[in-house]
Amino acid sequence: MSGQFPTDLEFDRMRQNLVGNANAWERKNARTRKIAAIAAIGAVALVGAGVAWVALASPELRENAVYCYSDADQSSKFSTVVRGEAEVPDGSLPVADAIELCEAAWRAGAVGQPAPPPPDGDFPVPPLQACVRLDGVTAVFPSDGSSTDEFCRDLGLRVK
Repeated sequence: MSGQFPTDLEFDRMRQNLVGNANAWERKNARTRKIAAIAAIGAVALVGAGVAWVALASPELRENAVYCYSDADQSSKFSTVVRGEAEVPDGSLPVADAIELCEAAWRAGAVGQPAPPPPDGDFPVPPLQACVRLDGVTAVFPSDGSSTDEFCRDLGLRVK
């Protein structure tokens, strides 16, 4: 710089330097935004695929299995009981069959039995209610005697 103020040539160099730096910064920001957008789209796609995978159980599980819970609570322990083969044309598991499967599991001590078996060999079976979990699998719980609609709704489930 000559004297106190820059010359026109020095102003032009400073302007070019400043504009060049601003353009470089803008290109870098655009690239960073593009990478962030691609990463966000990828993350959303992965989460969506994961939700779809978790949301529904396999058709075999939905049609042939029942979860027998030890308490009227989805976080309680449960046993998975599977029937041999479909007995109805549409392949669904009828409520009566689901409850019968869980009654057998309760009697055998596979569900809800902390103590040794009684002298006659069969554990007691409480009244049971069938509902449908969010993944589509039938779930059977010990019942408090309320209506099936109310019972399942209170557990956050659908009626079977």
